[in-house]
Amino acid sequence: MLVELRDSDFPYVRVGIANRWVPQVSSKRVGLVAAGKTWTSADILRDHLALRQRFGGARLVWSGHWTTFSGPDFWVTVVGPAQPTAAEANR
Repeated sequence: MLVELRDSDFPYVRVGIANRWVPQVSSKRVGLVAAGKTWTSADILRDHLALRQRFGGARLVWSGHWTTFSGPDFWVTVVGPAQPTAAEANR
């Protein structure tokens, strides 16, 4: 399901967010130990879906598709709208 969400979000991300700044509200990978647990794909999906309900513009990206991320194996939830600078995105 993560791959399907990523794929369905990709056209919007490519056109509306790429090369701009957006807040990153979650970044998880399978096997990550954080918040008192070891994260699984199912945990990451639940986390992302909860964020999607909380933030209407939330999108899922795979860090390996983007050179701006230092780790290539993270599921990243970003929230629009995109901004031209980091300062504006993090307001």
